[in-house]
Amino acid sequence: MSAMSKRPTVLARLSWKFSHHPETVATEALSHILTGSAAAREALGGFLQSHGAEVGPIASVQTEVTGDEGDRPDLACFDQSGATRLLIESKFWAGLTIHQPVTYLKRLPEDEPSALMVVAPSLRIETLWPELKRRVRTEMKVDLGDTKDGSNVRRAAVGTRRLLILASWRALLEALASRVGASDAQAVDDIHQLLGLADLQDSREAFLPLRPEQLDPEIGRLISNLHRVVEDVCTRILRTDWADGSGFMFSRTGGYIRYMRLGGCAVWFGLKYDPWSRLERTPIWLGFQTSARHDGIPRKLIRHWGENPPESLATESLVPIRLLTGCEYQEVLDDVVRQLQDLASAFQEIYTADVGTRPDAGE
Repeated sequence: MSAMSKRPTVLARLSWKFSHHPETVATEALSHILTGSAAAREALGGFLQSHGAEVGPIASVQTEVTGDEGDRPDLACFDQSGATRLLIESKFWAGLTIHQPVTYLKRLPEDEPSALMVVAPSLRIETLWPELKRRVRTEMKVDLGDTKDGSNVRRAAVGTRRLLILASWRALLEALASRVGASDAQAVDDIHQLLGLADLQDSREAFLPLRPEQLDPEIGRLISNLHRVVEDVCTRILRTDWADGSGFMFSRTGGYIRYMRLGGCAVWFGLKYDPWSRLERTPIWLGFQTSARHDGIPRKLIRHWGENPPESLATESLVPIRLLTGCEYQEVLDDVVRQLQDLASAFQEIYTADVGTRPDAGE
């Protein structure tokens, strides 16, 4: 498929202007394409097969079919007998719900090949995939394989018959358009329209229209409380012998962070807006300063954690610090301090084991 024009498609423009929920628009558009085009359904089956999901021919699709536990995946795909063989969840920037992905996976048949496919912006692939796997491992108690099919598709077997797939919108839609080809020109045009919407949502620079509820005073209180968390955590840990903030400055560029040494490692800790908006997991992060990155501490931390990490790096140099929800403030603080203390212990062990690594006196 030829490169998309920088000008938004009609679907992208209208969804931007008239809808607060682009995921719903994308789901309905994909349902429209698959319902109206046998060639598109066949192309979807071919795409899945190329990534290890032998779900067979897709006969029909339906949006938001509610399950026994109140779960409601965006799109359910059925075979000729009416059995659910594929569930599709459309994501742009909304977070995962309590049902995703585990409840959806459990809803799939265990005696026939089936798949759950999450479709998301390419910018989220590297961070959403570890979170999906973490939830499956934690809640289903199963070991997951991990196959990387190019830069924008991930898959893992969940048991012997079910497959979890994460694909970017562009990877899926370009494959569909290519496979449909000249057999259904209208479907290809519709796929291009949907790709335009996906590309717009995938743009890091795109200004997302404000919704009234986003300007609620509660949002202001949330930001203020997050600043308070950073301040109170720093006050507590900088009194310990495993954290040192002497000589390091606060920064408010793109957030609210504090530079420090944690277990001898030069890091920063605090509120960062950009990774929060792109990586979803949390507003609070720990990052590595130049000297720590030069010493290869992020890579050494991954090796130190081994196969069962307490947390994964969101990028090469960002560790998400999770915040407890539904808890009293003191519990939230205690848990953040615990996470930082665990990281300090890991850094100390890394430096002790690697006699060639010497933390610098300053940045």
